[in-house]
Amino acid sequence: MKLYPKRLRMPYQKAVGLSKEYNDNTSDVGKWLGNIFGMPFLNPEEVGDCFAMDFISGMPQNNKLTTFSDYIYDTYISDDALFPPHMWALRSETVTRTTNAVEFFHSHFKNNFYMTHPNIHNFLNVLLQLQSEVYIKIRSIGTIQTRKRTLVRKNFILNEIKKYKEGEKTRFEYVQSVSCYLKKK
Repeated sequence: MKLYPKRLRMPYQKAVGLSKEYNDNTSDVGKWLGNIFGMPFLNPEEVGDCFAMDFISGMPQNNKLTTFSDYIYDTYISDDALFPPHMWALRSETVTRTTNAVEFFHSHFKNNFYMTHPNIHNFLNVLLQLQSEVYIKIRSIGTIQTRKRTLVRKNFILNEIKKYKEGEKTRFEYVQSVSCYLKKK
């Protein structure tokens, strides 16, 4: 299972006081923060070098940013990090890097019960109903159409990966292009 650190880092970014800067696409600090979101599209072995050589060397002078970058390094990049790069970094065109489907399942499953310890018959009925829904979804996999926006993003990322592999883009240019494309406007 891959973990993607965007969601975990946002509360810290807010606590340090960088939310306004992050939302400002014209400031150097905002651009630097936005580019961080491209690092999950690197191979895990490249993350540390990219952070040290590309991000830290080009980091704008800002005490809050220094605190934030220390947090990112300690939590996500160092060898003894809580969430090391092999847990969240992968050079892949996969755009859906969230746990929304799992959260939806648990929410939906939980809403079928009105007490913490339901009757075994009710529990089994819910499981059977869920099993039927899963079978229907499995059988319809070939008919599900991917949204155009998702296809465009996937093709863009594939193209950027190709340019990076062929040497048309440097590592940092690759991270910048992918992060700028994925950053919410």
